[in-house]
Amino acid sequence: MRSMDLVDYSLHMHFVAYSYREYNLLCNKVQEGKVMALSHAILATLLSGPISGYKLTKRFNAAIGYFWQATHQQIYRELTSLEEQGYVERVPSSSPSTEKRYALTSEGRYALTEWIMQPSEPGVLREDLLLKVRAGSLVPPEVLLTELHRRRALHAERLAVYRELQERDFPDPQRLTYEQRLLYLPLLGGLMFETNNVAWCDTAIAFLQEGM
Repeated sequence: MRSMDLVDYSLHMHFVAYSYREYNLLCNKVQEGKVMALSHAILATLLSGPISGYKLTKRFNAAIGYFWQATHQQIYRELTSLEEQGYVERVPSSSPSTEKRYALTSEGRYALTEWIMQPSEPGVLREDLLLKVRAGSLVPPEVLLTELHRRRALHAERLAVYRELQERDFPDPQRLTYEQRLLYLPLLGGLMFETNNVAWCDTAIAFLQEGM
């Protein structure tokens, strides 16, 4: 590698590292405010009524999974913490089943209400694919194009799932009540988000191929 190439390479990597540090500083600054935590997502899920931990994870993924991801282990750990804080309580089962059922307490409802009343901060985008594309000059073009095609397929798959949910649960959004619209809007956000992801992948693939 020529000395000038080494200089260009060093400057390039310095810029990438600097941009990444600045990006992380921005993320940390936003996260200092009142941001959504897993606890809020669980409390919101329990608004639908008492439910076992296992069924709660299924309800969580069905109702909130398009904008918040959590594993079974994370949900169970958070349930234990919420119970210790008095925001969640165990209630008797309505069936002979020995499953533990959890319900929202008045303290939990108050805590969730207080959080809703707080101003929300815009989410900060943390997408490693964008950083990989930014530093993509280090690898052959085929590497990034292959990854972009793979990611497009994943986003298209998730978009298809969201469309199925819309057709099943909200076939006619204009006829929804106010309360039903509150349930529909997060799904609509997921639909728009994945639609944009698919469109961006298509644009990125075509744009890079034109420059090859």
